[in-house]
Amino acid sequence: MFTLSPGPSQISPETKDDIRKAIDEGILEISHRSSRFTDISRLCIQELRAYLNVPADYRIFYFDSATHVWHSLAANVVEKSSFHFVNGSFSGKAMQASKMLGKDAHAVEAPWGEQCDFASALVPKDAELITVCCNETSTGVKMTDDEIRLLREKYPDAILAVDITSCGGGIPLSMTNADVWYFSVQKCFGLPAGLAICIVSPLAYARSLDLQKAGKNLAGIWAWGALEEMMSNDLYQTPQTPNVMNIYLLGSQCQRWNKSGGLSKCVETTLKKKWIFEEWMQGRMGCAYFVQDEEHRSDTVFVVGAAQDNIKSARELLQKKGIELGTGYGRIKKDTFRIANFPAITESMLLESLDILSLHFPK
Repeated sequence: MFTLSPGPSQISPETKDDIRKAIDEGILEISHRSSRFTDISRLCIQELRAYLNVPADYRIFYFDSATHVWHSLAANVVEKSSFHFVNGSFSGKAMQASKMLGKDAHAVEAPWGEQCDFASALVPKDAELITVCCNETSTGVKMTDDEIRLLREKYPDAILAVDITSCGGGIPLSMTNADVWYFSVQKCFGLPAGLAICIVSPLAYARSLDLQKAGKNLAGIWAWGALEEMMSNDLYQTPQTPNVMNIYLLGSQCQRWNKSGGLSKCVETTLKKKWIFEEWMQGRMGCAYFVQDEEHRSDTVFVVGAAQDNIKSARELLQKKGIELGTGYGRIKKDTFRIANFPAITESMLLESLDILSLHFPK
C-alpha cells in the first residue's frame, strides 16, 4: 500500500524504521530541555543546512506548520504593507495571513494553472514583504530560478519570502536569492505532519529585531529574536515544547541523504521520474496537464485534469490495488487529480500506478 497524495505524503521504509527506533530508544519521552534533545536538534540543523546548502549566516527556526510561518512572516517583518504574488490556494493564504494581522496587503493574481508575470508586476515601493510560492501545490505551477532572482534584484529592500513546501528537498535552490525560505516536512521530506522549517537571512532577522525594538513586532514568543535566543549558545532549543520526534526524523533523513549523494542525487531521481510521467502523458486521451506552460509545470506535483467520472473510477481501481491517488484541491478539486513526485515515491511505485491509470486514460 502507498499513497500518491502530495501531503501528507508517502513515508519511506527508512523513515518508518527511524520512527520505530525513536520509540524503542525513548526519544518520544525525553525532555525538550535536556542535553539529549540538544544533540538531536543540533544534528537536525547541521544536516539540514548541509543538505539544502544554507548559508552560514542564515538562521534556521522550527515551526509547527507552514501555515504558522505565514503569520510569523507578517508579524516579524511587516509594520504596515505587504505584497503577494498569488497563483493558487496556498499563495493566496499567505496574503490572508497578512490581512488577518491588520496589514495593508496588496496582490497580483494569476488565473489558476498560470504563473504571475513577475517582470511587469508593479510592487508598491512601501512593500516591506513580498511573498511568492515556488511550487503552488494546489495547481502544480512552479517558479523558475530566474524569476526568484529577478524579484531579488528589482526589490532589494523588501523581504522576499519563498514558500517551498512542496518542492524544498526535491529541487535545487539558491538560498541567497531570497530572505526567507520555508516548508513543512510532510511533502518532499516524507515525514509525518507537524513540523515546519523557516530559514531566515540576516536582513530579514535584522528587520524583525528593528520592529521588536520599536514595539511593532506582533510575533510574541515567536519573534525571531526570541527563537534565536533559544537556539543560540549551542542550546538548539525552542520557547515551546517542539515536535521532538519530527526533529529527530528530519535530522535522520537529511543525514541519510547527505551520505548517499545529497540534494543533487534527489534532484536526479526527481527529474527522472518527471520524465517518465511526461512520456506517459504524451498522446494520452481523456486527461491533460492542468498547467499548459511547460516552463512553469511543477517537477514535484503533477496536476492532471480529467472528467470527474474518469477520475472517480481510476481512483477506485487504484484503491483496490492499495494505491491512493492524490485528489485535486480547492476550486479544481473535482476536476483534477494530483500525483506527488517526492523522494519516497519510487520509480517502481510510479510505474505501477501509471499502468493502472492507463486503463482509464489510453493512448
